[in-house]
Amino acid sequence: MNKDFTDYAYCLNCKNFKTKKSENGGDICWCRHINSIYTKDSALRNGYHTCANFDSLLSVKSVKSVFSCIGKLQSELEKSIVGEKSLIKCLILLMGSKYVINKNPLSFHTLLNSKSGSGKDFILGTMIKMFEENKDYENFTRISSRALDYLHTNEPEFSWNDKFLVLHDIDDNILNSSTLKLFLTEGTKTAIVNDGKVKSREVRGKPVVLMTSAYSDPGKEQLRRINILNLDETKEQTKRIMLRKAQQVTQEVNYKKLNKILFELIPSRVKIDFAEQIATKLSEEDVFMRTFFDKILDFIKSSCVLNQYERKRDNEYLIAEAEDYNNAKFLIENLSTGINFKPMSHNKKDKLDQLKHEFGVSEWFRLKDVQTICGINYSSAYDLINSFLQDGFIEFKSMKDEYSNKNVNNYRLKEVQKMQLPSFREITDNIDTINNTDNTDNTDR
Repeated sequence: MNKDFTDYAYCLNCKNFKTKKSENGGDICWCRHINSIYTKDSALRNGYHTCANFDSLLSVKSVKSVFSCIGKLQSELEKSIVGEKSLIKCLILLMGSKYVINKNPLSFHTLLNSKSGSGKDFILGTMIKMFEENKDYENFTRISSRALDYLHTNEPEFSWNDKFLVLHDIDDNILNSSTLKLFLTEGTKTAIVNDGKVKSREVRGKPVVLMTSAYSDPGKEQLRRINILNLDETKEQTKRIMLRKAQQVTQEVNYKKLNKILFELIPSRVKIDFAEQIATKLSEEDVFMRTFFDKILDFIKSSCVLNQYERKRDNEYLIAEAEDYNNAKFLIENLSTGINFKPMSHNKKDKLDQLKHEFGVSEWFRLKDVQTICGINYSSAYDLINSFLQDGFIEFKSMKDEYSNKNVNNYRLKEVQKMQLPSFREITDNIDTINNTDNTDNTDR
């Protein structure tokens, strides 16, 4: 687009260059959107000019480059975090929830669940520093469920809204505790016993809970409330980390740069004009989809807010586009899930892989085989098999034992494929029509 833009201002609301008027001594886009009023200092700080007196010229392409938030955050974080490009992008999208006004915080609770020493605490610790501690997040290397119970109870003005609660290396006692359940659900009140007396406690606001754990296994109730992300545990990734350390070159993350990028984001509401099209394309067979569908919409909203300077506005709403759906799809495809988008812990995933390696999808096996292959007792093997049966990974058949002549349950892995979200092209007949429709049944959840 070859044009001299010295007589134009870029309007953050119209997403277009508009001729300017002078009003009360200041330059303003003729559309008079409030976010289009600039001072010379703010203009220079953001990398663009607002009046003919400025020397720099601007093109549409340069505007998009200036405000490509996800890419800028990711490239800076990769200075310190080796590999894990997909994980970094997923966490950026999850942390972008802070700037979505019409979100459900419950959609973003996340557990980094990988082997001890894989680097999950380092990655989460590196990324959360993009925000301001105490103001935007609270960080705990270790905390008991009792301490969690009393956190900020004596501060009536305190609220968890728009904050992150970061818990490192949590164990089963914390992960499956009634205290953490309160943070992960829509409830606000709990009853605790203190000095032999029952006391009521209220959690004010809802944080997004970000956790790490190597061996904790979320119970069935907690499992449906969290997202699970795994790190890259391949030999290739281990080699990349070793080589980076061998080079003895430390690249520090420029947190001032990251803080500035995030500071420019305006908390916003998001409309998804194609929400109904997504719903019609997804399976309704599992009741789990009733809550998971909210996550899909919220992930789209987070992407849209992070890309807000490249999005159109309709009054107070940003309008989500195809890129936001694709980013949400990318995030969901990188979550550790079973067949029907249900979260799957690292522990269960590892044991399922052990059974696949030993028996494939054709050989029958028994409960005692599961005990031997997975190195667990009878009770744990029984619970594991029941879980795999409910999630559709295995089938069973009662067969006569050749020695006892009694019927014994035999199990076999099923050949299954994970459910995938459709492409944006599949859910819309015409992308341009969807993106530019004014009279659509929009979603504000």
